[in-house]
Amino acid sequence: MTEETDWEELRTLAQDVLESGDPLELTDETRALLSRTAQQVAISKQDAEDALRGLSTAMTLLREIRQRIRDGSHRLGDALDQAGTLQKKGDLDGAQQAMRDLLAVEVVPLYRKHAEVQLEELTGLIEVRTTGRINPDLPDRPQLAVLAQRLQQGHTLELTDDLHALLRRTAPRQPSARPRRNWPSRAPKAPKPSWG
Repeated sequence: MTEETDWEELRTLAQDVLESGDPLELTDETRALLSRTAQQVAISKQDAEDALRGLSTAMTLLREIRQRIRDGSHRLGDALDQAGTLQKKGDLDGAQQAMRDLLAVEVVPLYRKHAEVQLEELTGLIEVRTTGRINPDLPDRPQLAVLAQRLQQGHTLELTDDLHALLRRTAPRQPSARPRRNWPSRAPKAPKPSWG
């Protein structure tokens, strides 16, 4: 899930202007950058165009874009950490709620997409835990964890070909044993010195 953004270029502009004190020059290139990134953080094209009519409103737009990227990044990171902790404890419902809580407040489309994908994966894991059937679209290790939870809850698993394949893929690897070779010694053993 990769989406093209101009955030690195915007970050550089924001550092130069907002932190280093360089003047904001509203060139065609800068206007285009601010317009594109505004839309990437859910600011309407019309609002961005209105803001780009004056220097002070363009500065406000730059601050708002940077703030939405920062705040959204922190919210997403916190929600993913919380969901991951809950998932490891077996609380998939709680992990889902962490993603739903994020989606309730997040406006940046890229961050929303990340949360939606995570929520979809968690929903799939709940289905795997409920049914005991492998989902080929989900990662192996989380499925193995929810299947272990299923067993701990007293449910059985049917050893299907899919489950057998999952167990093989996730089994710890043994170092391959090298056959010992008995090479003949190339040089005769030297006699032990006698110190007598």
